[in-house]
Amino acid sequence: MSIGALLNWVYALSLGDWLGVLGVLFGIVGLAYAWVTNQQKKELTQLNARLETQQNELKGLNNRLWMQLKTITLDDIQIFAEDVTNHFKGWRPDVIYCPDLRGGFVAFFVAKQMNLQVPILTGYIFQKDQPIPNVNIDNYYQDLSTPRYHIMLEKYIFKYAAKTVLIIDEIAVTGEAIHAIKQVLIDNNFAENAIKSCVVIASLAAEKSGRKPDFAWRTVEGSDVVFPWGRWD
Repeated sequence: MSIGALLNWVYALSLGDWLGVLGVLFGIVGLAYAWVTNQQKKELTQLNARLETQQNELKGLNNRLWMQLKTITLDDIQIFAEDVTNHFKGWRPDVIYCPDLRGGFVAFFVAKQMNLQVPILTGYIFQKDQPIPNVNIDNYYQDLSTPRYHIMLEKYIFKYAAKTVLIIDEIAVTGEAIHAIKQVLIDNNFAENAIKSCVVIASLAAEKSGRKPDFAWRTVEGSDVVFPWGRWD
């Protein structure tokens, strides 16, 4: 068809013909756009699946590395405090209890991060093969015994019966210490759902025993962890 004939054909088209042609063109463009969009969605879905797989692989690698590298820094304690705050989502305790002074050091970071002005009470905890320290047990402490530990519970905590309590420690090796403390509080008029617990490190033994605290920043094998204040053996 010559250009002249083509122009004559175009001029001869009515408005209805033009609308029909435009409809066909828009239909073709719409189909092409839908195909391209569908392909992009498929590619995006595949990309997201690959990213999720890579993230899971990185998470697994990070967990395996934590099983081997068990040194905690002050920066880690600060990150732990931030993660605890986020984990409990606005929940605030009326008192913080720590099984010993090392847990009290961690509690200082948590209290500061939560912007708390509440008492931080600490007790003593030591293995049963060690002598009981001279801490005036009768007047100030209650002696709790677990299969592995002697736990000197600061009696002042009972002044906070019916209040909310956050138990903080640096490590849960078997989980029995925090579990024993929580149980004695429940036996003394503390509501079970008003007691929460957190540790920087929990061992696999604590996790398998079912006594893992409510929040553990890291889970590791064994208990040979180095904290800023020394090694836990």
